[in-house]
Amino acid sequence: MDLQHPTPSDLLTADDIAVLLNVSRRTLSRWSRLRKGPPRVKVGRSVFYRRHSVEEWFLSLEQETAATGLHTKNAVTPRSRVERTGHT
Repeated sequence: MDLQHPTPSDLLTADDIAVLLNVSRRTLSRWSRLRKGPPRVKVGRSVFYRRHSVEEWFLSLEQETAATGLHTKNAVTPRSRVERTGHT
């Protein structure tokens, strides 16, 4: 993979990331506003995530949690559907 010129397979949509992390697109938007979620690229109205950037972001969460032994203020932990909606 060329980091300077990603191929279409290197780019993921907000829907792809939401499914991957088990969160809603609204949560991704909120994380973006709070600067807590994975880095994204906006092209016009479209939002994309580079696969490599998402992997690095995810690993950084693991390292933060492992280093402290606790969840840190900036750590993001996706909730289950039941927790999000109260429905089973």
